Amino acid sequence: MLLHISPFLFFTSALLSSRTYASPLGTDYLTVPYADDDGTHVIDSEVVSGAKISYKETHICETTPGVRAFSGYIHLPSSALEGYEGAQTYNASMFFWYFESRNDPKNSPLSLYVGGGPGFTSLGGATFENGPCFINRDSNSTTLNEWSWNNNVNMLYIDEPVEVGFSYESLIPSTLDQLTGEVTPLVNKTDIDTNTTFVAGTLPSQNPARAANTTSNAARIVWTSTQVFIQEFPEYDTLDSRVSLWTNSYGGHWGPGFMSHFITQNEKIQDGSIESAVCDPQVLNLDTLGMTNGCIDAQIEAPFYPEMAFNNTYGLQAISEDVFHESLNNLTKSGGCNDLITECRALAAASDPENIAANDTVNAACGAASAYCWAYVQGAFVDLSGRSPFDMSLDKLAVFPPDYIIGYMNQEWVQKELGAPLNFSISSVNMPDYYFGVTGDAGKVTIDAINYVASSGLKVALIYGDRDYRCNWLGGEAVSLAMEYPSSSSFRAAGYEALTTNNTYQGGVVRQHNSISFSRVFEAGHAAGAYQPETVSKIFDRVMFNKDVATGGQDVAADADYSSTGPESSFGIKNELPESAAHECYVWDILHTCNDEEIAALANGTAVVENYILTGIE
Repeated sequence: MLLHISPFLFFTSALLSSRTYASPLGTDYLTVPYADDDGTHVIDSEVVSGAKISYKETHICETTPGVRAFSGYIHLPSSALEGYEGAQTYNASMFFWYFESRNDPKNSPLSLYVGGGPGFTSLGGATFENGPCFINRDSNSTTLNEWSWNNNVNMLYIDEPVEVGFSYESLIPSTLDQLTGEVTPLVNKTDIDTNTTFVAGTLPSQNPARAANTTSNAARIVWTSTQVFIQEFPEYDTLDSRVSLWTNSYGGHWGPGFMSHFITQNEKIQDGSIESAVCDPQVLNLDTLGMTNGCIDAQIEAPFYPEMAFNNTYGLQAISEDVFHESLNNLTKSGGCNDLITECRALAAASDPENIAANDTVNAACGAASAYCWAYVQGAFVDLSGRSPFDMSLDKLAVFPPDYIIGYMNQEWVQKELGAPLNFSISSVNMPDYYFGVTGDAGKVTIDAINYVASSGLKVALIYGDRDYRCNWLGGEAVSLAMEYPSSSSFRAAGYEALTTNNTYQGGVVRQHNSISFSRVFEAGHAAGAYQPETVSKIFDRVMFNKDVATGGQDVAADADYSSTGPESSFGIKNELPESAAHECYVWDILHTCNDEEIAALANGTAVVENYILTGIE
């Protein structure tokens, strides 16, 4: 799912007739909808030459009376991306979904949300973790989420990089064989034999060279998009100028990398050294960086993969003692994972300090480090346990939260409501391989970025569901304790305090000193908010509004000396794994949810399918 190396792309067979409009802009061609009677508005940007905003009001997902939401695109021409677009030149149409605060949007701050991956849609956050709704089992309707993060904050979900979710750089008629995951450009639209597992639709090019290919390059595009949105999106109207960024999973790289770039851009604006395609860039009032189950620094976190697999707070021994020691040896031996990452980072510091992936030697070294560490240190749990790396309680084919977002976002009526001219991809088919194996971004990104954010005075919140293996809480805790900033010693001296969710439930424990916090959320997997929506929502609100995470009763902005109290370790707090939920073969995710018998039935036409779920075999 969110940090999976294997190809992972889904789209629909329904919309070969999806409307697209070519609009000439000098030598560039952006695919931009015209304003028409479907409620779409198009604005020519004055902030970025040649850019446009297209948007419409939406009435799905967020159905709270009186609460407004808008979806659309920030269309950036290639001229606005020069120097950091990726390996090739392209235009970027960045999809967004903006939800006003349910309570006083005029006086609510703004938070951006980006998905992980690399290359996982932000709409997962909006519809199965922290947004206004949860998608129902019919993949065709939603249920309101009372613990949505837009209860008190204006939320902006952005699909990035392009080729993810509804974002795109070009629109290509294509076919997908869901039994193999193979995507093929469609040559003849009139000669298509589709069925349950072979579908056709409209997609981006699937070319990873036409997308941001490192955290640093992605940060630059998101900063430019944010400048356009804040300055020119007419429905963004608040007196609270604070801007925050929250993310998940690979967002442990995105979040610190993006926010550190935002801070640097602020500094350059203030000292007059800014060079940007943005005509009049504005200083952003940056407030909070938050993430759930983020993978932040591969070298710090690496030892905790064997540890989590062998010795965790759920009493699960998923690998043998011999494999445990072998994995640790692969980390520490000469030429092992640690040495490879160290070499990668030394080369990057010397020859690609801005991480723009312009040096083939650096890319090769960092790609090799990422591949080795993934396979020989982290990989044992995935290969041997038979369990999901995103929730240790689940069997390998059981998925939570379910992938109903794929079917829902590929309903024709949903795409029309959102103004999307293409089919939905939950994640990019090629982006993970590119970031891990080609540019080696996963090995390059270090703790330095989050140190810089914390040292700049921003709030930092790390939240970890404690049943996740992929970006596990032991590694996250190690990063929090290794961080260096002016008050880091006080953070390390703070104890773990019970995290009070409500009058009857304690959802976890938290270590906090002033504006920096680390929360362990009990009984939660990789998408922590999907498991414990109330607890994670309470953490979010308390952080955003300067309260202590443990109770929400103390104003930490007014007390620079605030620290949580309790034991220095929470490892002694144990829980039992529940029985795994039964797996559900979902046609939009055959390769990850269906067993061999079910795949055979889908292939030979004997499967009975209802609402994209295999319900029987004839």
